[in-house]
Amino acid sequence: MSNVPPSDPARFPTRPDPQAPRRPADTGAAIDWVEAERPRLRLLRQLPVPVHLEQGLHPPEHVCAACSSARVLRRAAEEEGAQLLWVEVAHVVPGQEGIAAPPPWLRILAPGSETGPVRFLGTPRGDLLEGLVQVVQDVAGGTAPSDLSADWKAFAERTHRRHHFRIFASAKNSDAPSVVRALARFVHLRPERLALDVIDVEAFPEEARRRGVRHLPTVTIDDFAHFYGPPREDELLHAIEHVMPSGDLPYAGPKGESPFGGMS
Repeated sequence: MSNVPPSDPARFPTRPDPQAPRRPADTGAAIDWVEAERPRLRLLRQLPVPVHLEQGLHPPEHVCAACSSARVLRRAAEEEGAQLLWVEVAHVVPGQEGIAAPPPWLRILAPGSETGPVRFLGTPRGDLLEGLVQVVQDVAGGTAPSDLSADWKAFAERTHRRHHFRIFASAKNSDAPSVVRALARFVHLRPERLALDVIDVEAFPEEARRRGVRHLPTVTIDDFAHFYGPPREDELLHAIEHVMPSGDLPYAGPKGESPFGGMS
């Protein structure tokens, strides 16, 4: 199978011209923070294969500061020569057909696929961007699950339920990248049943409060198990094995319901 998704011009457009003029909303304060992120973006110059990122945004005519920041990050990645191919998806209202997640968000598409089990909600910066870079490197190298223990791999093989993980973290959260990378590797073992959302608490503070997040990073599993701070691998695996939801949970798949409330 090819490592590049099908050539569908509507879904996989060619990379925009880095020299094209910025939209008016992409100027000003949004540019200031991105300069510090360029060294991380440069790590994506030498990927074995390009990686597709699906970016959910409000339409350009909709005034949205968060989406402006997301576009600034995308342009900086293009300017730094990151081996990323971007697929922009317009935000739709929850309940309508399409992707009902609050923008901005990024989904890392698996090679040869039009979907992927890992999504970042908000515009990743700092330690969250570090986590994104590591996951992209794993996906590009085809080594996402390779460092997991035999116990994790065995559990993934025998899981029959659909599990939804959330990581609540922030840009200044040094434990976040390792937790993000470990769980991303796990969900890539069974992407048809496992999903991961990495949620920036600064972008979605109400959601963090609603779920009782007090420490960062916080990991939730199917809204039944919570870990405050980075859980040990054996703790996390034990919790997954003993989560007992009433029946299969709905799966926040590529065109699934909003992660905010859809699986509660």
